[in-house]
Amino acid sequence: MKSVRLCLPGLVLASLGVGCRSDGSLQGTLVGNPGDASLAPAPTSGTTFRTARLPVDALAWLPCGGGPPEVVAIGRTVDLLARERLEAPEGFWCGLEVSTEGALELQVDAAGGGAAQLQLEVGVVAVASRGFASGAADPLVLELGRPEWLDPTVLGFAGAGDEVRVEAGTPEHDALANTAAASSGLFADDGDRVVDDAERAAGEVAAGPDRGVEDDDDDDEDEDDDTGE
Repeated sequence: MKSVRLCLPGLVLASLGVGCRSDGSLQGTLVGNPGDASLAPAPTSGTTFRTARLPVDALAWLPCGGGPPEVVAIGRTVDLLARERLEAPEGFWCGLEVSTEGALELQVDAAGGGAAQLQLEVGVVAVASRGFASGAADPLVLELGRPEWLDPTVLGFAGAGDEVRVEAGTPEHDALANTAAASSGLFADDGDRVVDDAERAAGEVAAGPDRGVEDDDDDDEDEDDDTGE
């Protein structure tokens, strides 16, 4: 059993009743039960990914009933375009957190001829829901960001052939890094490690807090506001 070089955000740990040891490792159990999870960048119309890589420390699967997370150590850079398989534990969860060891690296080409290189310091990518399954019979894909998040206007392209670099300290960095960290979506998959149209239409099984997915109660409240009730 290996220790995990991971310390999750304090609010998450407090809600789970766990914490970090003095050596910085998480109090939790590493598991290697057969299951299938993968990471991919969320698509943007008219944009082609040339490179998409994320140095991943570990995946923390957060149980619905409290208690320590199940932590799967990764400790390597994941190619987000290669449909790489990551181990997922068998179980039912209410959250997933991906801790990183470095910047999310993206190289994209825009349909208008522009190109962009991005180095995004995303920290921890987090999604949550009322519950989802993982394991051999329940493969999952975590899409980083949200659809259309790398639109040329967002990246700051001035015109055709423009080249843009986004990194810590540039005007676009913080908003894009936050989109990856807090607006990602987790989808049930058929095992091909790609979110197809049907899977996207079925909706996320978990989402980041800023993705804009409303629950039924929020929908009801919105309808009441619209009708003045």
